[in-house]
Amino acid sequence: MNTPWMDGVGLVTQCPINPQSSFRYSFKATPSGTFWYHSHTGAQRTDGLFGALIIRENASREDTIRQELNRFGIGQFEDLPNQHTLTLLDWQQEASLDLFTQLSTSGFYTDIPIGQVPNPADTPYDETKSYDGSGVGSVPYFSGIINGLGRHIDVSYIQTR
Repeated sequence: MNTPWMDGVGLVTQCPINPQSSFRYSFKATPSGTFWYHSHTGAQRTDGLFGALIIRENASREDTIRQELNRFGIGQFEDLPNQHTLTLLDWQQEASLDLFTQLSTSGFYTDIPIGQVPNPADTPYDETKSYDGSGVGSVPYFSGIINGLGRHIDVSYIQTR
């Protein structure tokens, strides 16, 4: 968007926005289309700090598009992004900070109840693997879908959280 100093990771391209403060982003909204905004700090994106960023055509460009559509016999066209915008996020029972703590310290355990402290006899989960054997993550999940692909064979459905 020709404003790289306003688009990036805190402490890399700009200072982070501190809690209980605000920051006004100024950028030229081009090109038109549907994009997404998201946090690069901690697990904020995983906890839901993201959303759709819809940049509409200006009125004259929209008229040109309608004329072109009519020329090809497409007829009436309504742009209603507020009624048809869908964003998806992985669902998890545990808070992302809890998952991060597990993965960063003792590991992730599938055989003990959520919240129970593991003991030396418990075996940590190794990693989820795809059909070709490549590792896709240290948290078990039944199916990750990217372009309609990504099912995994090494995690039973019961073991997903």
